[in-house]
Formats: sequence, C-alpha cells, structure tokens
Amino acid sequence: MRVILDVVLNHAGDVFAYDLSDPDRYPPLDPNAPPGTVDPGAFSRLGRIANFDYFPETTQGDFFSLKDIHQGGGPTDEYVPSTALRAISRAYCWWLAFADLDGFRIGTVKHMDPGATRFFTSVIHEFAQSIGKDRFMLVGEDTGSRADAIQRMELTGLDAALGLADVQYQIEQVAKGRSDPRN
Repeated sequence: MRVILDVVLNHAGDVFAYDLSDPDRYPPLDPNAPPGTVDPGAFSRLGRIANFDYFPETTQGDFFSLKDIHQGGGPTDEYVPSTALRAISRAYCWWLAFADLDGFRIGTVKHMDPGATRFFTSVIHEFAQSIGKDRFMLVGEDTGSRADAIQRMELTGLDAALGLADVQYQIEQVAKGRSDPRN
C-alpha cells in the first residue's frame, strides 16, 4: 500500500479580512498583535479571483474566500521563493518523513507560478532522496486542459499531472444521459 497526501500550496483558509471601506488598502502588520496573528506579508492580498483563466489574476488572487499565499516571484529559472513557501516546503518535508509518505497530490497547481511549483518539487524530491525515498511521487492537479497539465509537469519537475479541464461537466452529462460515456 502506498500513502499519498493531498496538499495545497496555493492558498490557506479564510484567515483575515480585507478593509472593505478602502479596497485599495490592506491592513498593515500590527507589531502589537497577539501571538498567532497572521502576517499579511505571507499573502498576496490582491482580492478574489474573478476570472480563473486570466493571468496574473489566476496565480495571485484569492481562491473564493481562501487567501492566496505569496509564494515569491521572478522567471521560472530564477524564481525567488518567499519565506512562506520556504516554510511550507519544510513543513511538508517533515510530514513526508514523519508519516513515511510515498507522494503528494498537489492541488491547484494551475494557480501557482511555475517557479513556485518547481521550487517545491525540487525541495521535496531532494529531501525524499536524502532519506532513501527515490520514488517519491509528486502529482499536480490542474483544472486546465490535459496539454496544459503536461506542459506544466515538464516545466516544473512534477512526476505526473491531472488535466481536469471540463471533466466534472462531462461526468455530470453522462450521469444525466445527455452525453455518450465513450467520450
């Protein structure tokens, strides 16, 4: 039996609220805030995604009420990871070793910069190999087309990618008798 943990690197819960009286201003970090307060610098803070296929909104906007984690920036080959992405990567290395995992299914990679995905896959593969897990599997979930998923896989170092496109719609149509299951 293999154990694959489903992880999300792109966003976190609804951990803060925007100052709705001034949509162009976001709350600054309060140095007197109690411990456990969320650091606004860990998030993109650019508001909710309205068009899930429009770049850069799709990689920097909030996923509905879930807040987009600021992962870093720059071209894929010269990507500079944020403190938040480095911390998340270390946390998942810990889980990999602690739970003796065999892989991660990474949700919403379509909404991550390719450089962020590549950084994460490099850190995880390197760590997995250092503890004797040469076949640790990283599978990226991409709501785009199959071709987009394959391109993302090749660019980022993912071992596999799921190109979902309109799969849910197709399954619904088959279940309702409106589409041929062979399609």
